[in-house]
Amino acid sequence: MTGKRELIDEDKVNWNNKDSIIEFYNKNLLYFNNFNLLTDIESIIDITETKLAYCNALEFRHKYSMILPVLEHIENLLPKIKDSDDYDRIYEKYLFNKGFAFERLKNFNESQKCFDQLLKMHPDDELYKRWYRSNKNAIWAKQFKIIGYIGASIVFIDLAMEVIFHIKFGKIVPLIGLFLGLSGFFMEDIKNYWDKIMKK
Repeated sequence: MTGKRELIDEDKVNWNNKDSIIEFYNKNLLYFNNFNLLTDIESIIDITETKLAYCNALEFRHKYSMILPVLEHIENLLPKIKDSDDYDRIYEKYLFNKGFAFERLKNFNESQKCFDQLLKMHPDDELYKRWYRSNKNAIWAKQFKIIGYIGASIVFIDLAMEVIFHIKFGKIVPLIGLFLGLSGFFMEDIKNYWDKIMKK
């Protein structure tokens, strides 16, 4: 297979209807999964665009884990259209879909990599800025929660050592644990409150 073949119900697909796109893709799954057999540039661009539309449809249906394998297909196809006039547009769509999917799957670090690249391409894009800030806040909150768990563990271990082994670490150790625990678990709320004050 070097070029595009006739696809099942291609003339019936409604590209404005997410369910219609998903149904069309699944009916022609064998063709879309054998994307590496394509060699002519127009067919490669066409299948890449269809995969992006399929990703958008899956996002709409909240099937985020199903998107990642399709994005891997697109990643493999992108080098083949590097010299095409459509490359930049398709690559941007790919990055946004990838960043969106990873964010919904709570993989904020991977999502942030995508929006970092998108902002390098379009530094003034407000949508990409909002996504970047949202990911940054989520990463920051996750790190502080880890600190919170460490603090809670210190308090628990200190209490267990005293009750079970009658070993006391003094007042400073549980106080440190309490401080870390409270800071970690409530720092996000403190930051949000501070941000509201600063906006006034």
